[in-house]
Amino acid sequence: MKHQPALRTVVGLAAVVFLMSGCTATATTDTATPIGSAVNGSAPAPAAPAPAPAPAAAESPPAVAAPASSTQSSTALAQPILSPGRERKLTLADADVELVCDGGGKIEVLANGITLTVTGHCREIDILSSGTTVRAESVNEIDVDGPRNTVTVEKAAGLRAEGSNNTLHADEVGQISLEGQGNQVTFGAGNPRINDEGSGNSISVK
Repeated sequence: MKHQPALRTVVGLAAVVFLMSGCTATATTDTATPIGSAVNGSAPAPAAPAPAPAPAAAESPPAVAAPASSTQSSTALAQPILSPGRERKLTLADADVELVCDGGGKIEVLANGITLTVTGHCREIDILSSGTTVRAESVNEIDVDGPRNTVTVEKAAGLRAEGSNNTLHADEVGQISLEGQGNQVTFGAGNPRINDEGSGNSISVK
């Protein structure tokens, strides 16, 4: 048949074209650089994480100014007014105390070294401490049971001392009773009744 040589020629050309196409595709695939790979073929090192921001410095609370110290002595005590039927016991040693008696009230001095100033009229003042100084305006009765106290009263119905070595003065007094020893008692006016059952006591007008 005359057509066979031509057919063979067409088939041969197609085969050559096919082979050339396959070589070109293979070369393109082998030389392409994969996406995401480094040029030298190693995986890129991950980027270092950004440093965390430094925490903001905590704000210090505003300083609070210390309260101004009082110039008043810490041992000076302001006491309430004593009305009839009320009592006040003083137990803080070496304190300076000011008291007001409003027509009555009873005061007991239990701690040593107290300085007591009383205004108004009290029913009774009992001094069971030592080294106490008492100044009073008016009182029904003052009882001094402790030693070495100093008492000055303007007007007292009765002044009694069972302790020793006390110094007592009343501008005006109705009765003086002594049972201790070594007490010095003076008065300024009146003609008081005197009962001295102690020893070594001194009673005089001043």
